[in-house]
Amino acid sequence: MNDELQKQLNELVAQCDLFLQILPDDEINAITIVDNLKGQINKIISQQLDQHDKENSILTRRESEILNLIFIGHANKEIAYKLGISIKTVQFHIKNLFIKTKSQSRTELINKSLKLGLLKKT
Repeated sequence: MNDELQKQLNELVAQCDLFLQILPDDEINAITIVDNLKGQINKIISQQLDQHDKENSILTRRESEILNLIFIGHANKEIAYKLGISIKTVQFHIKNLFIKTKSQSRTELINKSLKLGLLKKT
């Protein structure tokens, strides 16, 4: 979730809390509505945070290693040599990276990975 949306949702939760404090106890319907609204907002925040966590943990350790080597410009043969694995294994992992990021080229893979925060900052 982007920071601006997170901020807006947190402000809505805070406003709900204020309404709950100032509403008279005999306004059960209003209290129920505001409390339900607060619950829905918190659910959205939780879902967005869960989605963010999933996006940031979709790669295996090996896929992350290969992604970072692609990012710094290594060819498949170099990646295989550096990691001590076969070129076919490198190709297998790259295919999985393309599927997981819904990419069709290395450039698109890198761009999407940067947006998703999947690349380690070096």
